[in-house]
Amino acid sequence: MSAELANQARSFLEEAGYDSDHLVANYAFTSRRDDGNLANDRADLVAFGGAPHTMRTACVSVVEPETAASRAVTVSRLRFLTAPLAIVGAGPSVELWSIRRHLEPEPFKTAPRAAWPDAFCGRLADLSPDTILEAKRGETQLEFVDVELGTWAERMTGFDYWFMASLTIPHALAGGLMAVVLAHPARGRRKLGLCLNCGYDLRASEERCPECGSPIAGAMLRSDGDPA
Repeated sequence: MSAELANQARSFLEEAGYDSDHLVANYAFTSRRDDGNLANDRADLVAFGGAPHTMRTACVSVVEPETAASRAVTVSRLRFLTAPLAIVGAGPSVELWSIRRHLEPEPFKTAPRAAWPDAFCGRLADLSPDTILEAKRGETQLEFVDVELGTWAERMTGFDYWFMASLTIPHALAGGLMAVVLAHPARGRRKLGLCLNCGYDLRASEERCPECGSPIAGAMLRSDGDPA
């Protein structure tokens, strides 16, 4: 991301009410590829409504894809970050995108790069951390917030393989298996090598989760069963 866009985005988000400590550069998160594999992606800047910095507190992401052709893919992967809004650098323009589960994301506001903070300032109240977090929890309504996005992302990165298993085993057994998974979500994350706290892919990490900072205990990475 260009230094100019990064500085503008920081100033804009601080004006919207975000604490500088909750503006995280080069933030890593886990997404699921089309082939079903989990992979780590990064957003140039993410504004969080508070600590810890996880998908539940992510509010606004800022990215600048390298090419116009990669923009749609980049924005699509932001669904797994679950920040409802994305500020996207797009050549001579800057776009404001609503990040949703199933619909292809479309920018709902575009402005010239040199003037985008002024053009978007009319949305500052809607972009505040308190307002977006309330909308993510379903306590208020914003037209650009998909209240089910977080639940969808957690399911896609943590429980998808249980659904696939249910397609190949008897229905009664599948129902019982799914009940166990829903009752013990940590078990599903452990078997996939995901952080028990936030669901981040820990297979390439050591000591602490890069996303939420939780210690990586041996039990979190075990794939041969549950800890005693």
